[in-house]
Amino acid sequence: MIAALRRLRHLVVPLAWLLALGCAAAVAATLFWRYAAPPKAVLPVRADTDPRAVAQHINGQHPFAGEAPQRATTPTAGTSRYQVVGLATGFAGGSGFALLKSGDEAPQAYVEGEALAEGITLKRILGDGVELERNGRVERLNLPAAPTDGVIAAKAAPPGEGPSTVVPPSEASSRR
Repeated sequence: MIAALRRLRHLVVPLAWLLALGCAAAVAATLFWRYAAPPKAVLPVRADTDPRAVAQHINGQHPFAGEAPQRATTPTAGTSRYQVVGLATGFAGGSGFALLKSGDEAPQAYVEGEALAEGITLKRILGDGVELERNGRVERLNLPAAPTDGVIAAKAAPPGEGPSTVVPPSEASSRR
C-alpha cells in the first residue's frame, strides 16, 4: 500500500504543478485583456438612419436656443423667401435633411419631397445647398459661405524651405 502511494505521489505532484501553471496563465491572460482592451463607451451609440426622425429630434432639441420652433403657417407661394441655415447628408437609406428659414421665423427641418408651403417643395438636398420646386420651376438655394473675418491665410513657403527658426523678441529673453 505504501509503495502504491509513493508511485501516486510521483503522478500527483506534476499534475498539481500543471494545474497551478494553468491557473496562473488564465489569470495573466484575463488581466492582459482587461487592461489591453479599449475602454467601454460611456454612452450607448445609437445610429438613426431615418433623416426625418433625426430632423424631428433636432427640432425638439431647440438647436438655435430660445423657444421651440413652431411649424410655419402655410404662407402664400409668392411671398415667402427661404434661406438655407444648415444641411445634413449621408444617412443610410436617405438623403438627409435641410434646415431652412423663412423670414423672421425659426429654422425648420425638411426632407426631400416635403412641402414647405403651398406650391413649394424641397426637391433635392445637395452638399452645398438645396433645390426647391415652386409651381414646377426649380430654384437653387446655396448654403451661405462661412464668414472669414479675422481669418489670416497662411503664406505658402517657397519650395525647399523648412520651418522658421526665428524667435519673436518677446520670447527671446525667456529662452536665454
